Amino acid sequence: MSSKIKNKYSFLLFWWIKFVHDVLYYRKTYVRRVAHTLPKDSPCVIACNHQNSLNDAMAIILTMHRRKIWFLARADIFSGKIQKKFLNSLGVLPVYRQRDGFSNLKNNFDIFDKAEKYLLNGCLICLYPEAKHQDRHYLGQFYLSYIRLAFNAAAAADFTKEVFILPCANHYSDYFAIQSDILINYGTPISLVPYYELYRTNPRLAQEQVNKLVHSKVDELMLNIQDTENYDAIYNLLNNVGNDYAYAQHVNAKKLPDKLRIDQYIVKQLENLKVNDIACFNAICQTSEQYSILQKRYQLTDNCIAKPYSLFKIVYMFIGFVATFCIFVLGFIHHIIPYLIPKIVSRNIKDPLLKPSFDLAIITLVTIPIFYIIYGVILSILFHCFWITLVYLIALPFCGIFTCWWLRYAINWFNMLKTKFFKHFRRSIWETLQGTRLHLRDMLFKVLQ
Repeated sequence: MSSKIKNKYSFLLFWWIKFVHDVLYYRKTYVRRVAHTLPKDSPCVIACNHQNSLNDAMAIILTMHRRKIWFLARADIFSGKIQKKFLNSLGVLPVYRQRDGFSNLKNNFDIFDKAEKYLLNGCLICLYPEAKHQDRHYLGQFYLSYIRLAFNAAAAADFTKEVFILPCANHYSDYFAIQSDILINYGTPISLVPYYELYRTNPRLAQEQVNKLVHSKVDELMLNIQDTENYDAIYNLLNNVGNDYAYAQHVNAKKLPDKLRIDQYIVKQLENLKVNDIACFNAICQTSEQYSILQKRYQLTDNCIAKPYSLFKIVYMFIGFVATFCIFVLGFIHHIIPYLIPKIVSRNIKDPLLKPSFDLAIITLVTIPIFYIIYGVILSILFHCFWITLVYLIALPFCGIFTCWWLRYAINWFNMLKTKFFKHFRRSIWETLQGTRLHLRDMLFKVLQ
């Protein structure tokens, strides 16, 4: 098997998926590599945090497409023939767990043997050592399967090949919203060569040492809020007054990599504060919870409370909405059905993080292509002009994006109107909101100074 194994996607299909992923589904896709070069064709296992089911894998496929990637995933998602065929075409192999039945566990030997062969022949193998995904920004315990795979591959090559483990982390501005941002952080490849001798004498100890190192490196690449008891208070603080601290440090909080860096620093300082001054830490968390409760009660976003728009800007935005309403309608009519079909089909899925993955897959491969083809055929029949049809189809995706942002700005505009109402007619509530926010901001800045 050649080391230059390509992905099974055709050229056009790959770039269509990349276009939908990077442009239509996500607003911005950021890729950061601590080490810009991975040794060419060297056996490498990617160890990544697991935040968003299929979307995690899709991001890695689209950013590491120069080499064939195989993923190991839980076997229960291979429940039907269609799912199995589709996942195999994407390069996903099933791994069986005890809950899948003890009789099936023996199948893992063949799966891992196959993965080792792929690895030694130049493929990348990606595993999620947490063995589950979560809808919160934290890093769970790592299981050792990925380490065993890497060392077994090295042993199969009689330790003559240098095997690497590449730490990786996915980070999302929003797990569920279309036109949110995604960041894929790749760390420095970790060579297993320094551990070969230890592995020969004490395999378990070598695995544990490497696992500890990889876990710490993935931790450095992501937002890791380990305090589950106060998670909501800390996360809301980051997305509210945490942005104030970012701007005070001349950091643009709208850029996800920069926002992540500031959030990591704040979380680290709060962890230290909890150890050194638990009373102050609890006061910050309580104030953050109070502020979040007030926001939900009066349905006001933090940016509206922090910096209310002037009446001139509110009127100016309204004129803009009216002027662009036709473009909004055009995008809405063409995309509402392709958008809603996956939502309807996935409504019975219990795992919330499977829904955005399902939406991305169906929108990418089914609804958008089918409806765009239908629209193109109808237009070509009506106008009998290739160029009109081509321009029309090129414009459609961007009309869809415009519609998404038109709706978001419209919702924000209504929030600004509510802000004006509270500011002028519910003065006591407005002063409570601003006072609580200012108090929270001052407490945070005092800790971070």
